[in-house]
Amino acid sequence: MKPKRRFDLRENLWHIAGVLGILLLLNLGFYLLFNLPRLRSLQNLEERRNTAAHDLRSTTARCDKMRELVAQYDTETKRLDDFYDNILGSQMDRMTPIQKEVRSIAAEFHIDPEAIDYNPQENPGSGMTTFQITIPLVGGYPNLRQFINRIESSKHLLIVESVELTGAREGGAMLSLTIKISTVFHAPPVAAVPGPAPGGPVPRVNLEIAKIYPVDWASMSAPRPTYDPNGRNIFTYGAIPVPTPPPLTPQEKEAIEKARLAAEEERKRQEALAQQAQTAAAAQAQAAAQAQANLPPPPPPKPQPPPINYKFIGYVGPSENKIAVLHDGNDLIFVRAGEKIGGQFKILEIGYESIKFGYTDPKFKGETTTLPMSSSY
Repeated sequence: MKPKRRFDLRENLWHIAGVLGILLLLNLGFYLLFNLPRLRSLQNLEERRNTAAHDLRSTTARCDKMRELVAQYDTETKRLDDFYDNILGSQMDRMTPIQKEVRSIAAEFHIDPEAIDYNPQENPGSGMTTFQITIPLVGGYPNLRQFINRIESSKHLLIVESVELTGAREGGAMLSLTIKISTVFHAPPVAAVPGPAPGGPVPRVNLEIAKIYPVDWASMSAPRPTYDPNGRNIFTYGAIPVPTPPPLTPQEKEAIEKARLAAEEERKRQEALAQQAQTAAAAQAQAAAQAQANLPPPPPPKPQPPPINYKFIGYVGPSENKIAVLHDGNDLIFVRAGEKIGGQFKILEIGYESIKFGYTDPKFKGETTTLPMSSSY
């Protein structure tokens, strides 16, 4: 009996590695052939699911928008139909009531009904017919205002297009006017509407490109202003009354109060600055007065030399030894240069047309006075 051979890992290492490699290759092949396509298919399904969910949300939003537009379209269509049927109406339905009302208003203002002119005008392509009424009116301005107020307060759609002044009497107190009134009738063109083709789908309105304009129905049914007989008369000249200012809003009151407080603060600031300037000026004046008081007293005035009461008449003798001729008011006095006269004066120089005096008093040493020659004495 052969002994049992033991398994040696070192001897069978390559066999084990080969078996493991074969198993790894088989596992990789199984992954590539079976698992990878399934993973890719699952990923594609996930992307398609997300895309479908996004498309579903977009489609739902579009459906909601279309429902909203359809509802708005239906509402506006009903209002528009109501406006055409009940407000404008057709010429057949509204012509007679309008003529009756106009004749009633004419009789109220003493207007001959036969003088009223009616003129219908069709507006091609618009589905509307304009009916114009021309009414002559004679009266004053209050009469005109009452007439226009009666027209505008009518339950029918009457429009005052123009008021023409054709003449005046009694200094402008009585006016001759031509008033043109118009109304509009709904007269849609009659046309055959083609139906859907046999077996074909019914055409639908593309609401994505349809643009529905909102109509302000409230403003059309708002009450009209009433007639005010004391209102402004355009035919009367005079002073325009000052309108009553509207009440101030809280914001305006707050702004005015802020401006008043700012002005008050500025006034107080200016008063404080003026007070400071006045105080500074008073202090400066006081300092100047104090400085003036501290100054030494001015020197006594310089003594003035005595006046010369002589007139220079001329001279005699040679030019190098002239003898001046003076007159003191009574007598003629003859003196030479260097001589003293009158006890206070000294002749310094005798010229051809003047004479120079000096003074004997030492206080006036160096001072001189020149007298010109006098032509009379």
